[in-house]
Amino acid sequence: MKYIKDFFYNFSDILLSILVAIGAVYLIYFSMNQLINIEHSNEVIASEVSTNQTETIAESKINVSIPAGVNLDQASEILLSYGVIKDKEKFIESFTDKEAVFNSGNFELEKNMDFEKIKEILVIH
Repeated sequence: MKYIKDFFYNFSDILLSILVAIGAVYLIYFSMNQLINIEHSNEVIASEVSTNQTETIAESKINVSIPAGVNLDQASEILLSYGVIKDKEKFIESFTDKEAVFNSGNFELEKNMDFEKIKEILVIH
């Protein structure tokens, strides 16, 4: 009877040890899997942010075509239609010389660009 009792005690101890070991391995695996997925998610997010910033920069650049001989009113209308300026009247008011002469050609400008930068690029001095 003592041998049977010892067998069951030893067997239950071994079984309990095996179950604890399996549980520990499972927890370690699960934790490592979570860490790996978090790192992968961070890489994906960083990649998406970088891509979005590049797309935003590319979207803010606009190729504007200014024909020869345009006056201030016509140039402001063109810039407004391309989205380079938001307010045509404020742009016109920013000019001291209402008879300004504009360069003709294609120019790379940005949305909502500063009026002074636009003048530097487009107006013949």
